[in-house]
Amino acid sequence: DDESVAAAVSEGNEFFQRKDFSRACASFGIAYEIGRHHYVYRPLLHDLLLRRILCHSLLGNFDAALQEIDKAFWLIPHQATAHV
Repeated sequence: DDESVAAAVSEGNEFFQRKDFSRACASFGIAYEIGRHHYVYRPLLHDLLLRRILCHSLLGNFDAALQEIDKAFWLIPHQATAHV
């Protein structure tokens, strides 16, 4: 539901600000998993994947980041931010 997704995103943002990228990535992942079962609004899900891509990259987990990029392309194939 909306509140659960918002809470997970807020928690992820807080972890990200503290540079706890592993926990931020996990929180954004929770928000994504809840959201994908309840939303058809792909830009929100795409944004959550981009946040996870950034966290994985900052952690040096480039293979995981590439897997998330594939998901982002699948959600919105022509979105320019997935190409970055």
